[in-house]
Amino acid sequence: MTAIVRVEHKVGSYDAWKNIFDSDPLGRKKSGVTVYRVSRSLDDPNFITIDLEFANSNQAKSFETALREMWKSPEAQKLMQNPQLRTVELVESRNP
Repeated sequence: MTAIVRVEHKVGSYDAWKNIFDSDPLGRKKSGVTVYRVSRSLDDPNFITIDLEFANSNQAKSFETALREMWKSPEAQKLMQNPQLRTVELVESRNP
């Protein structure tokens, strides 16, 4: 079962946020992330959506906890506004 942690939030500066994201402060691969996708809103390029895929829900829930802890830091609060998180199970994926 694939579990996906979906994060949405606004950033003050996409480039500043992306530099931190690329530095990988939580160790995505070590935490079990198999694939991630970063998207930007067409209407507001500073509104970000991140999908992080995991092989199982236990890894996803552990990463969710780590994210919530990281968001409490003053550095994170300067970079992003009102982060929202949801963990979902992939139930279907196919080409049309």
